[in-house]
Amino acid sequence: MNAFRIAIGWMWVGLIGCSEHGLHGNGLPGDGGQNSDTGSTPDEEPTPEEPEPDPEVEPQTSGLEGRVCDPSGGYWVVGAEASVEWDGDGDGVEDFTVVSLTDSDGRFSLMSLPPGTHEVMVTKGSFSTLFEVELEPGEVLVMDEPSCLERDNINIAVVTGEYDDIGEILTNLTLSFDSYDGVSSTDYLTLLGDPTLMAEYDIIFLNCGIEWSWINQQAQIASNLTAYVDQGGSLYASDWAYYFVESAYPDLLDFHGDDATVGEAFHGAPGSFTAAVVDTNMQGLLGSNTASIWFNYNAWAVAQSAGVDAKVLVKGDMSLEDGTVISESPLSVRLKGGDRVIYTAFHNEPQTTIDMDLLLLEIILSL
Repeated sequence: MNAFRIAIGWMWVGLIGCSEHGLHGNGLPGDGGQNSDTGSTPDEEPTPEEPEPDPEVEPQTSGLEGRVCDPSGGYWVVGAEASVEWDGDGDGVEDFTVVSLTDSDGRFSLMSLPPGTHEVMVTKGSFSTLFEVELEPGEVLVMDEPSCLERDNINIAVVTGEYDDIGEILTNLTLSFDSYDGVSSTDYLTLLGDPTLMAEYDIIFLNCGIEWSWINQQAQIASNLTAYVDQGGSLYASDWAYYFVESAYPDLLDFHGDDATVGEAFHGAPGSFTAAVVDTNMQGLLGSNTASIWFNYNAWAVAQSAGVDAKVLVKGDMSLEDGTVISESPLSVRLKGGDRVIYTAFHNEPQTTIDMDLLLLEIILSL
């Protein structure tokens, strides 16, 4: 069932106009002496009383139902926020709002709207779309075409990695991005070392397998990353890129081994695992609260537990190379509060399943 909330009600004020009335008799000659010099005047009709508004008659409100798709039009978007605001008291300030979150089929329902022209805003993470509708009194308008999140109003940077290619998924979503080489050169330091350049992007993706020269600037780059997020940017890091997140947000996760030493977390065993999906939007997209996760390489970065600043999205009992099992290892987490930082141990290349592709889709759209 589509979930929605009405932030505040709508007030209807009915105005009933006064009917005009005049005097009988026009004082013309030959009217039998009326309005003559005798000073007599015709009788005036009493002013009719205005009827009181019927308190039991409700004003006719309107409604809107629609669906939201991703920028490529290939998937329905779960958990997008559709909203309408309007000025209810005529003071020029929009002070009434109706909000609805899209369900697992991308559907939203906005009810108790005043008739007229409205702008509908749909947002999901850094993505959005805006469109206009005309509502008739008492009408529930069901939109014939879905509303896809826009691709042209978002700027994305990708730092390439040897063992991941989030850019492939972005391309499938028809999203353009600027690529910074993180494998064969230090080109990516041009981005991460320059806060002004970083601020030009809505989302920065850090792939697994970025070369390690950045450690020589660890403190400065960690500071740049936290400042970027504090100013509204979104950050993604996968697997071996965990140390960017560990450096910037040391309380987010407790990784296996000594967190003060880079690479100490690289002890995950290869294999196929069934993970528990905690995030409700991911559950809606998958249609399940479990997901098939595959690690085809060993030495992936293992998190032992989530910190106080983390919201766990996916978790599972994962094996280390020595056979030790880490119970409920956080496989994907989001930074609490701003929700602008996501770390995920799994990624799309070369290890992927259909479930993982859908989880990564939700991660991208939620940033």
